[in-house]
Amino acid sequence: MTGSLNKKVGSEGERIAEKYLLSRGYKILKRNWFCYAGELDIVAFKNKLVFVEVKTLSKRTGDNPSAMLTRRKKIKWYHSSNYFLLRHHLLGADWRYDFVGIVKDGTKFLLKHYKNLSIP
Repeated sequence: MTGSLNKKVGSEGERIAEKYLLSRGYKILKRNWFCYAGELDIVAFKNKLVFVEVKTLSKRTGDNPSAMLTRRKKIKWYHSSNYFLLRHHLLGADWRYDFVGIVKDGTKFLLKHYKNLSIP
């Protein structure tokens, strides 16, 4: 997949993940929040702060988005979320990591939500 097509599929996946989370009662606080350590795709709230990583694949390139959640990505996610907590004075907040994996199969999107991941 080319870079611009990758980005388009990724953005589409993030919009779908956001709609899914909203339909499940989450409040979206931030989208694509950047800092020195990296990016947080979605920061949401439902009983606690939730840092959501979204990975989207085209069916042609594979059917396991969670395989894209590499150790390096997890470390960047960890540092970015900690900086978010520090920056927003939320160090004592209750929070967790969630992962939303999406596979685009033609015009359909297959979504799987993994809650409360343990990273580094």
